[in-house]
This record gives sequence, C-alpha cells and structure tokens, in this order.
Amino acid sequence: SVTRNGSPVGVSGATASGSSVSVTLGVVIQPGDTVLVSYSPGNIADVAGNAAAGFTNASATNSSGDTGAPARTGQTVDGDTLISIAEDVYGDRGKWRLIAEANGIDDNNRLRVGQRLRIPAAD
Repeated sequence: SVTRNGSPVGVSGATASGSSVSVTLGVVIQPGDTVLVSYSPGNIADVAGNAAAGFTNASATNSSGDTGAPARTGQTVDGDTLISIAEDVYGDRGKWRLIAEANGIDDNNRLRVGQRLRIPAAD
C-alpha cells in the first residue's frame, strides 16, 4: 500500500530491477510530499522463488524528478488509431498528437495490434 501525505494512493504499475522496485502512482508526487510504502509478503518473489520481505511505512521519494500530471500506458487492439485512442482517453480526437509525440510515432494509422503506448496526461 502507498500513502501520500497520509491518504491512500493507487498504484498503476510496478517494475523490479535487481534489488530495487519502482512504482507508478495514479497521482503526482510533489516536492515536500510524504510518501510511505508498505508491503505484506506473498505476491512478489525472485526467480528462485524466495518471497520478498515485508515492510511497513518505508519512506519513498520521487526519484524520477517528474512532477507533471501522471501518464498511463495502454495496449492497442485491432482497428485502433491514435485519433480513436485520443477520442476515448481525452474526449478530443485532435489530441492524438500528444500520444504520437510521447511515443515517437509520426503516422496516426501505423499501429500494431498489441503495441504498448504511453498515454500522457492532457495539459
């Protein structure tokens, strides 16, 4: 579980590398925010099957330096275009260029089925 300034925060993703775990939160962490992370053993193990140790109220920091609105990721399905995704996500077909720029895409129609896209927050 994660709290920011004493309030629960949703976790939208997590990755592990070596002995570090990074989490993506559904809110912006600003300088000065107090972030505490707790974990109860059970769902995370290394490749040898050793369970990760639990911990309570470990202090965490925003090491990404990103204090902008949170982004999310999504996977494309057959028939998706950047325009259709922008309409679904932002309610505005014209914002497809935000998604294109965030993913280095220059053609609205050139998406592969199953392609993972970073969906930035609308400004």
